[in-house]
Amino acid sequence: MKKNWGTIFSITINILFLLYVIVLIPKKGLTSYLMNQDLLGRYFNKNTQPVKFSAYYLDRRSLFEIMPQSRNDIVFLGDSLIERCEWSEIFENPNIKNRGIGGDNVYGMQKRLYQVTANRPKKIFIMIGINDIISNQKLEEIVRKYRITLANIKKASPRTEVYIQSVLPVNSRFKQPVDNNLILRLNEELEVLAGEFNYQYIDLYSFFAIDNELAYRYTNDGIHLNGEGYAVWKEIIKNYVN
Repeated sequence: MKKNWGTIFSITINILFLLYVIVLIPKKGLTSYLMNQDLLGRYFNKNTQPVKFSAYYLDRRSLFEIMPQSRNDIVFLGDSLIERCEWSEIFENPNIKNRGIGGDNVYGMQKRLYQVTANRPKKIFIMIGINDIISNQKLEEIVRKYRITLANIKKASPRTEVYIQSVLPVNSRFKQPVDNNLILRLNEELEVLAGEFNYQYIDLYSFFAIDNELAYRYTNDGIHLNGEGYAVWKEIIKNYVN
C-alpha cells in the first residue's frame, strides 16, 4: 500500500510540474524559456549540485562585462586555445576581440554567451570542447549543450556569421589520457550542427594531426599551440576572417 501511495505521489508531482511549465511560464514563449533556462534538463538531472566556476573564469568573465562592443566586432570565443593567441595582432585587425577563457567548457561558454551576442557582432569564431572531453563528459551531453549554445546565438543575433572550428587532437606530451578518436567523433557532430544551423564548419583537425595526434612541431605540452601552430591556424581561417 505504501509503495502504491509513493507511486501516486511521484506521478502527481510530475503532472503538477508539467502543468506549471505549460500554463504558467509562457508569456515569453515556452520554447524560448526552455532553451534559455534549460529547465527540463535541470529538473530531470539527478546531479543537483550547482556548477562551481573557478576564480579565474569569474575574473575573466567580469572583465568582459566592462569591455566595449561594436557591431563590427569579430569575436573569437572559446577556451585556452583561443585565449593564448593575440588574434587582433596576428590578423592586424582591431575589430577582433578575444573572448577565450583557459579551462572553459561548453557550459561555461553558454553561461557567458550574452556578453558576446548582446551587441550582435559581425562574426563569431568558436573553438570549444576539449575540456569537456578531458573531464569525461558523455559525447551526447557535449553535443546537447553545444546545440543549445548555437540556438541561443541564432535567436539573439540572427545575422551574425558563425564559424564552428573543430577541436584539435592532443599528443603524448599531454599527461592526461585523451582519446583522439573521441575528438574526431565530436568533430563529426559539430559539422552536423553547423549544417543544422546554417553555420560554417572549419576543419582544423586535419591540418594539425599526424597519425591521428597533434603534430609535435606545433606544441610544447601536447595540447596547446606554439607560434608556428597559430601561424598555421591563421592561414586556414584568414579568408573567413577578412
